[in-house]
Amino acid sequence: MFNPSVKNCWLWLLPALITGCQTAATINTVKLPSAAASTIKTVRITSVEAPPLEVLPDLLETRMPNYAHEYNMVLPVTSQEAVYRSPGGILIAGKVGHGDSVETVDLSKNGDAADQIKHWTPTLELSSIAQAQLDAAQIKTELSPQTALLPIAADERNANVGHWRGAVARWYAQNAPAAVDRTDAVDAVLEVGIGQYRIFEGQTSLQVLIKLVDAHSGQVLAKTGKKTWLTGETAQALLYPEGERFKALVRENGARLIAEAMQDIGLTPMRVSQLSEPETTARR
Repeated sequence: MFNPSVKNCWLWLLPALITGCQTAATINTVKLPSAAASTIKTVRITSVEAPPLEVLPDLLETRMPNYAHEYNMVLPVTSQEAVYRSPGGILIAGKVGHGDSVETVDLSKNGDAADQIKHWTPTLELSSIAQAQLDAAQIKTELSPQTALLPIAADERNANVGHWRGAVARWYAQNAPAAVDRTDAVDAVLEVGIGQYRIFEGQTSLQVLIKLVDAHSGQVLAKTGKKTWLTGETAQALLYPEGERFKALVRENGARLIAEAMQDIGLTPMRVSQLSEPETTARR
């Protein structure tokens, strides 16, 4: 007899699998004119809000095995879609059960500084990496302490990853700064964002997006994106007990993607070969 839980699982996975094949933004690369590159001596680096991590298959049954049998129970065991904070502060979009060990997060109220410090923000990590690379290229930098929010409505700041993909695409397409900061003291602002950001059946995909904005006119001077697929470790191995292996994966491979992206737009002459090669990386 056909198990209704299998049918329900595939119905739930289908839209995610379809949308997961799409990139978060249409990546059209705009290169920095060589004349403009020579005038950029100081850069302010701003991290852009990252979408919550997408994990498939969902981790609920790993945390609470009884949910694997919810359709065979006399009393229904219900779950809900939510953004939650996993151990180590990583934000994940997925299922949360009654009495779950993870803490749900209301991102519609994003902007509460006290709450934001509880989250691990991958773009902050990548911004620090970009700062180190620019400093090494003799470009003076300053790091913005605030994360620029994605252009997404409060009621769409939920576990629907499609909403976040749309917001990333809008940010990448807009010819304006992501945040209103005083930037008179620098020549340009480097915005660092994330597009594809998911773990699917032991394969992690990470897409780094950068935009270089004229600090005075607010016009986008250059932009590009780089993506990598990493295989070999399951979501459970990466995210538990405190997510350190996943964070290290993002840092190590993000450093390479940042270097490739900045070299691509002509911002820095740093060679990608100067960075060590991660073992389980297949780039495209």
